[in-house]
Amino acid sequence: MKRKRGAQSVEVKAWVVLEARKQLKPGRQIAQDEGIHPVLVSQWKVGLEVRMPEGCASGTAVGDEASKAERDCERLACKIGQLVSERCDELLDLFSVRFG
Repeated sequence: MKRKRGAQSVEVKAWVVLEARKQLKPGRQIAQDEGIHPVLVSQWKVGLEVRMPEGCASGTAVGDEASKAERDCERLACKIGQLVSERCDELLDLFSVRFG
């Protein structure tokens, strides 16, 4: 059964472009393997080559998310340290009252 027009996922497009960039198989073979028109392979490849400098120049969302995740992790580690410290203080106070 054939796919509907324009139904290729981003993952499929990325895989096709990577295969085309490797140049291990001709574009027509990649297109045949994926069941798409050979012109799409070259269009997607050119589209990536045109947009890649823009993505590298402006920064990537992946890098932004990674730095946000690092900040969140540091914040959580600080909070955990604070809670552990508070709990230790409570336990020391309790210990000194009972055995002190």
